[in-house]
Amino acid sequence: MTLKSKLRKGFIKLTGYWIFRHKNLPIGCSLSSDLTLKLNLQIRTIFDVGANIGQSTKHFLFDYPEATIYAFEPFESAFGKLEDTYSANRVKCFKIALGDKNEIQEIVTFEDHLSVLNSLSKNAANTNGTHKEKIEVVTGDSFANQHNIADIDLLKIDTEGYEIEVLNGFSKRLNQGNIKAILCEVGFSRLNQRNTYINDLMTHMDSLDYHLYGMYDVENQQIKDSHNFGNLLFIHQSIAMTTDGI
Repeated sequence: MTLKSKLRKGFIKLTGYWIFRHKNLPIGCSLSSDLTLKLNLQIRTIFDVGANIGQSTKHFLFDYPEATIYAFEPFESAFGKLEDTYSANRVKCFKIALGDKNEIQEIVTFEDHLSVLNSLSKNAANTNGTHKEKIEVVTGDSFANQHNIADIDLLKIDTEGYEIEVLNGFSKRLNQGNIKAILCEVGFSRLNQRNTYINDLMTHMDSLDYHLYGMYDVENQQIKDSHNFGNLLFIHQSIAMTTDGI
């Protein structure tokens, strides 16, 4: 063992901290580092699907200073907070849902701090609530066509089990490879009815020539109830061909 290695191990043992150069962080530690430093992507157009009150939007604004962020949140209470906070920045807020067809749906909603649970997925529906909202649903392709958006650098989807429907609405751009990177929330157990099951999403993305690149923000606090989940990053085959495997 070299002196440098001994010093490093000693520091870790003494302080409890690991030290990495930014570009050498293990994959999965930092989404922005992986996208910009390891994959060398220029992130200029972001779709934040299921933006809620802007939790991810806040990070995207900081991490990608040249990006325009299209934030989609169909539910009234969350959208109001999202728009009040971010509409003056590089964020364009839209009170619509993205799905696999253009339609209007009526949804029983969760309120207040539980608004993060709102979903168009039947498996994640609020069966005990009384407040209903009519939600406009459009496909991602039709929205992008309407707004003259040819390419999307990062498509983030957190829709509580409605991820594959959202992806199906982008069929044209996915088949053409016009979406470079996709970040999706998944559940790690088939028993988890709230999140899209990881195997289902993996199979779907493989059929579209998108490769799994990293896993982020794994939440295991409810693993005993099979409700653990996390985010998976996929990159298109054309991007994968330009990387050196780091």
